[in-house]
Amino acid sequence: MVKGKTMAEEQKVRYDADAVFISYSPEDIDWAEDELRPRLEASGVKVITGENLTGGVTVSLNRERAIADTRRTIVVLSPEWVANSWNSFEADMLLHLDPAAVKRKLLPVLLRKTEIPPRIARLTIRDLTDKKRYASRLAQLIRDVEDAVPLPPPDAFPNRWEWYWRQARRRGVTAKRGAAVAIGFLLLLLIAAQIWPFQPREVWLEQESVPGLAVLHNTGEMLVAGARHGGDDCPTGDVYRGLAFRPLQPESRWQPSRVPDDLLCVRALGSLTNIVDIGSHRDEPSVVYALTAQKGIAVSLDGGVSYQLFSAADRELAGNNEPEFLAVGGSAESPVLWVAGRNEGLWRVNGTHWQAVGGDDACPLPAGAAVDSLLVDGGRLLAGTVRQGLWLIEGARCTRVDAADTGDRWEYDQLAVASESQNRYVAVVRDREEEAQFRLVVLCPLTNDCETLPWPHSQPLWQDNSPVESLLVRPEPAGQVTWVLADQQGRVVTGDLNGITKRYPRITRCLLTCAMGLAWLPDGALYLLADPRSLRTRQLTEGRFYTYERGDWYRRIWP
Repeated sequence: MVKGKTMAEEQKVRYDADAVFISYSPEDIDWAEDELRPRLEASGVKVITGENLTGGVTVSLNRERAIADTRRTIVVLSPEWVANSWNSFEADMLLHLDPAAVKRKLLPVLLRKTEIPPRIARLTIRDLTDKKRYASRLAQLIRDVEDAVPLPPPDAFPNRWEWYWRQARRRGVTAKRGAAVAIGFLLLLLIAAQIWPFQPREVWLEQESVPGLAVLHNTGEMLVAGARHGGDDCPTGDVYRGLAFRPLQPESRWQPSRVPDDLLCVRALGSLTNIVDIGSHRDEPSVVYALTAQKGIAVSLDGGVSYQLFSAADRELAGNNEPEFLAVGGSAESPVLWVAGRNEGLWRVNGTHWQAVGGDDACPLPAGAAVDSLLVDGGRLLAGTVRQGLWLIEGARCTRVDAADTGDRWEYDQLAVASESQNRYVAVVRDREEEAQFRLVVLCPLTNDCETLPWPHSQPLWQDNSPVESLLVRPEPAGQVTWVLADQQGRVVTGDLNGITKRYPRITRCLLTCAMGLAWLPDGALYLLADPRSLRTRQLTEGRFYTYERGDWYRRIWP
């Protein structure tokens, strides 16, 4: 009778072969039920513990069937578990079922320090007593179970998505990793569909690159450019020597100018001279003048296609006082060229004659003044100096026209005409007493000019700490003015006489220092030259040209 009852009980007590049984002492129930069990169930593993054994059956039979039927038994080792004789019986049974540990029926976990029985100590134990390595070793335990216990079929879950998620968890996908993958997939969809923020937009698009080009000039009929440090030797034959031209038509490309072998070659240095500035007379734009660092002035009578010597450099410009700025005045029939040295001095050039300007009664401009900018406006020349004022030169007479409170502080880096009828000018000045040193201001330097505006304009149109490499000003109908400036760090800003109206995306290749040039194309598009220069070296860099137009979104990052 007893034997028959026992057999009936054994038939009623059955546990899932793909489940895992956790054996623990009552002192460890919180950890086993609240931490270990949820981690296993989150991976899709069915868990059997003392909390869900079959009711109405003897404890011994329940534990025997749980150990025998399930795929794994996790033993949570602690002093209380080792001292319990029932647990010793469970360990003996597990070792009897898998004596060589081939099936890995027993997975011991050391939760609290205790003396481990020798029959268990021979197995690899996940030691969770080291708090620093607790998380990694617990994750290893979960993987030990996942490797042996298959995931239940999809119909065992509330929906198929839950089954997919459990599969992903088995493969190491956490919530953070899953979110990262989902975000990445969403980004790919947005990029492929060109949905915000990945839609085409107004960006800088690279058009061409020419070695060394750093100086850009728009004659109104042609774009011409010159290189700085154009090579380590003097090339011969029909090759590129650092001067180039490009017609203004949209499909045109940059072409090397024809330059005689010795025109730009400095034999004493064994290299080509720099092209430091380019200019032309507004009434005869096809005649282009290129100012060099050591050789003087070259001239092109065909808009920059070919060059010849116009005037050799004055010997007083030799050494460290290289010329830096060029302005073309006079008349189209009798042009007058103005040249300023990098460190000091201003010269008027008529043909082969170089005449130093200043230092006399008619022109009290200091003979050693460092000139930072030149501007021809009709029959007058404006010369901005370094902390020695702004000077108006008409014929042989020179007059200082800036305000007394700014003349000793300001350096005039850029000058441009804003209104010929009102003698209104736009200037980039460096104020040595201001934190934001560089400022764009409106100047009305002559008597009765701009009667509604003080000197200078009371509010700067722009101010920053970065030097401006290029300033472009275009008078508009009805007296309006549009200005654009580019600084050494590749930032481009535009505005009117009321202030900034637009900030263009930054040219990222100019994070250190760039030589910049600006020009308008006939269709009104902005054309930009950027040539990175961190140091003055002979190493040739790429002068790259950009237009601002509609293009791929990533061109905002790398045009």
